Amino acid sequence: MVSDIVGIFTDPILVFPGGWGDTLPDWIKGAITMDRLEMGIRASKGEDETGTDAEACAYLYTCFNALMTISFSHSGAKGLCKNRRVV
Repeated sequence: MVSDIVGIFTDPILVFPGGWGDTLPDWIKGAITMDRLEMGIRASKGEDETGTDAEACAYLYTCFNALMTISFSHSGAKGLCKNRRVV
């Protein structure tokens, strides 16, 4: 129980690989904490614990930033499709 509460505030935020976590705005980080707290309360009442909307938003935000920096030359797009399975 205590480790679950600590995890709400200390578990890492999953982001697109490559250091993109540094680009997250502070408001998303705060929203993740609040959503995790709400999820923890619901889980204590028997609901399944899942990722939150704010966490999904953070991942997509960093993914979008990474995609915008990739050169969409033939080799860049080919590597993207191969490595990240984007089709």
